[in-house]
Amino acid sequence: MSHSSEQQHRAHQHNDHERSDVSPRVVVGVGVGLMTLVVLSIALVVGLRQSLFAPPEQSTTVFDPAERRPSTPALQANPQADLAALRARWRQQLHSYGWVDRDAGIARVPIEVAMDAIARNGLPETTAAPEVMRDSVDTDAAAANDEDAP
Repeated sequence: MSHSSEQQHRAHQHNDHERSDVSPRVVVGVGVGLMTLVVLSIALVVGLRQSLFAPPEQSTTVFDPAERRPSTPALQANPQADLAALRARWRQQLHSYGWVDRDAGIARVPIEVAMDAIARNGLPETTAAPEVMRDSVDTDAAAANDEDAP
């Protein structure tokens, strides 16, 4: 007899849930909480999308929108002529006298004269490292100083 009542008890357990482990209120509460979280997340995404991707409002400034565009790049109109002029300026500096730095007493001599002087006298003996010469390509200063060459 005890054996049949135990089988009936097991059969009854498989047809019903355990009421002591899970409360239906907790299950319903978690479901409602999840649904609320989903609805709030959707509302947040829609709100952010509308605010971030909304078309900009019309500007009320006094500036013309065309003035706010960046200017076009300053391109060379004739790069071949510019290169030829640069090389002519370099060639003129290589073959003429002029001041590199008048205050420091540094002058420029033609390349042929400098090579002849080094061939005759050799390189000067120095104990210090040579100073880096400043760029003497400044055309305005070079043109003004060429007249006062030593």
